[in-house]
Amino acid sequence: MRIRQHKGHGPEQKQMTWRQTSTFALTCAGSGVIYALGFAGFDIWPLAFLGLVPLLAALTWGGGGVGRGFWGGWLMGTVAYALATYWVVGMLEVFTPFPGAVNWLVSTLLWGFQGLMFGVFAALFVALRHQLPNVVLRSLVAFLPAEWLVPTIFRAYFANALHPVPLLIQIADLGGPMLVSALLVAVNATVFAVIHWRWAQGPKPLRLVVATAGALVLTLGYGAWRIQQVERHAAAAPTLNIGLVQANMGTTAKREAPNEGLRRHLRLSESLIAAHPEVELLFWPESAFSYYLSAEYASLAGTALGALKRPLLFGGLFGVGEGDARLHFNSAFLMDEGGALLGRYDKHILMPFGEYIPFGDLFPALYDLSPASGRFGQGTSFAPLVFGDARIGALVCYEDLVPHFVRTAMAFGRPNLLVNLTNDAWFGDSTEPWIHLALAKFRAVEARRYLVRSTNSGVSAIIDASGRVTQHGPVFKEATLAGSVALLEGRPVYQAVGDFPAYLSLLALAWFSVQHIRRRRRVA
Repeated sequence: MRIRQHKGHGPEQKQMTWRQTSTFALTCAGSGVIYALGFAGFDIWPLAFLGLVPLLAALTWGGGGVGRGFWGGWLMGTVAYALATYWVVGMLEVFTPFPGAVNWLVSTLLWGFQGLMFGVFAALFVALRHQLPNVVLRSLVAFLPAEWLVPTIFRAYFANALHPVPLLIQIADLGGPMLVSALLVAVNATVFAVIHWRWAQGPKPLRLVVATAGALVLTLGYGAWRIQQVERHAAAAPTLNIGLVQANMGTTAKREAPNEGLRRHLRLSESLIAAHPEVELLFWPESAFSYYLSAEYASLAGTALGALKRPLLFGGLFGVGEGDARLHFNSAFLMDEGGALLGRYDKHILMPFGEYIPFGDLFPALYDLSPASGRFGQGTSFAPLVFGDARIGALVCYEDLVPHFVRTAMAFGRPNLLVNLTNDAWFGDSTEPWIHLALAKFRAVEARRYLVRSTNSGVSAIIDASGRVTQHGPVFKEATLAGSVALLEGRPVYQAVGDFPAYLSLLALAWFSVQHIRRRRRVA
């Protein structure tokens, strides 16, 4: 990539500049392709150890300042998200009235917004080149604050690429996904350091190679030891026999034919119980019960659910108030075998424009402009749903993708089982349901709890406390699953200290920034 500069300013010089720019852009875009292919969904996970290498090469050999670095990182991130979340276009085509060109434009803007995180990382990497010549430390100090602080619509971490390798993700119970991301960044930077030494006469990276190899060995050793330890705890813990029902109703079909949805869930539940009479608690997905419940409902014995005669945790809608002032909640309900409602959890993290309009409370007229938008209230309680020995921490929709939210839920009531009720039918038969499952695995490791995922159209699954999927169903097919989960106790390190790798890197970034300002003042 390093191109000798000409002294002149004629056409030949312009051509060289164009070549440099195009090479820089192609290298950054190629980094995005490798990153996406190594990420969850495509699951070619060894590529995760190389995804940042072309970008680091472009930033180091391509010349330019912070602005050029930002542009290169943003391009890499935009390409990565365009490939990894290609299904956004299909979702918009199905659920919006806009023509195809508009949907592509909206998708491109979304991918560009997601790519900002990599732009910030690249800009910081370039800005720190003189203060922090060690490429591994510089990469960590630049990447971790960007991944932690820069907002994204679809919350994901570099760490998620390693979900198929349980041995490498067990350290998430120490420092969350950020610690796994740090490991991946260190390996990528070390690989680049070796390439830089071999092909560009960079410094000899022997110490970096030894340190990174040592970190990998320690991570693998900890993973093997921790999995065995968790298995011993699970074998000694009380268990709960559960059943999952996946009725495979499309989002629109559920709204248009709620009776059909209810009939499917009941039919599949009855067949599941007949095949597995040992099941103690059934799970239905998000909004499986499409009729509004209110505070006056203490029991569902007079409804079709009363005929089930089996304890059930199901997703439904809860309403408060009347008329235009009525407030809705996307909720999880726990019902005993007699139909009595034992508890309710209301979803906290709402989907903008789908479940509420930002600033809609201050400007109610906004709802008139978007009549298809819901007007849902935000939950306030993290109290677990109690069923016998089980203290169930319910997570609705994509709440299982947010580590700090699950940490907060774990701090209240200390649930010994996590359950996610969700509906990924919005995204069609794509990689999205599998990506959602992959990202959710980390919550099981961070909390050291079994995580049960009951989904409308897949992927329904049982995840053990080491992040391994013990059972899963298909996508876009009716399915049932039966299995046993351990009710585990204890508080892992991550639950107490949080994302300490991000805290440390942010402190380091702040320190270097202060030193840079002081030096500039002395020079001035």
